[in-house]
Amino acid sequence: MKVLSVSAHIADGLIGCGGIMMQLMAQGHEVKVVYTSDMKRDAIPTVMEHLGVRDFETLDFPINAQEDRFAELQDKLSPIVADTAPDVTLTLWPSEQVLSDHCMTGRATQEAFLNAFGMESENRLYFFEVTQYVPDFHPEIYVELSEEQWQKKADCISRMDAYNEREKELILEEMELRALQHGAECAAASSYAEALAPFRPMIIPVDSL
Repeated sequence: MKVLSVSAHIADGLIGCGGIMMQLMAQGHEVKVVYTSDMKRDAIPTVMEHLGVRDFETLDFPINAQEDRFAELQDKLSPIVADTAPDVTLTLWPSEQVLSDHCMTGRATQEAFLNAFGMESENRLYFFEVTQYVPDFHPEIYVELSEEQWQKKADCISRMDAYNEREKELILEEMELRALQHGAECAAASSYAEALAPFRPMIIPVDSL
């Protein structure tokens, strides 16, 4: 199985689906990671190596520029999605209640997914949230993390040399808060979990509305 993860920044995918990616790779699935922002890009190779991801790239959009350049971002992502042909795509929840670059990355990935596979494809698209609580994010899938997987995520944060120590502390605190929240929601034995909301497009007759 091929898996594509698309995030705005290095910390996003690690917080939202880092453990899921570890589990998928351990099962022998191919994982590709794409970052849309140029923020802290120097941290990416070290973190990807520690996580075990070999296939990754960054699109180098200036931070918070995605909203003004949404069409360009979508044009960049569309061939990546089409060429990768992932069975599973993971991306940021595209809510207007999150940071603009998170929202734009999620929206552009969703549009690229639909361009590549259409509305009735067997390919699957899932959304994750990152540091902030988002009221309109309603996960349906929970993946429990082992203590080892949680520690590996924490170790990745410590290896982000492009961030100062205070920034790393804040990211770790936010990541733990979100993992504990999802762990409580699914009664995870380890206390830690990640959560996904599936994309569910609907095609129905107009007289069914």
